[in-house]
Amino acid sequence: MVDEPVRVKDATTALEPPSRILYIRGLTRPFTLPLLKELLSRYGLLVDGELWLDKIKSQCFATVTID
Repeated sequence: MVDEPVRVKDATTALEPPSRILYIRGLTRPFTLPLLKELLSRYGLLVDGELWLDKIKSQCFATVTID
């Protein structure tokens, strides 16, 4: 099971409009693609085929839709 994310600091006002593309870094092993998909699906709907995880599984890009 994956622990819930912890907010480190409050969000600041964005200079750019919101994006549906997320960049996540600092993933630690053993982090698998199914676990990552399950975690991200808690916060929005993943766009099918638009999830990239690097070879060493430490960072990813994902496209989500938030309803």
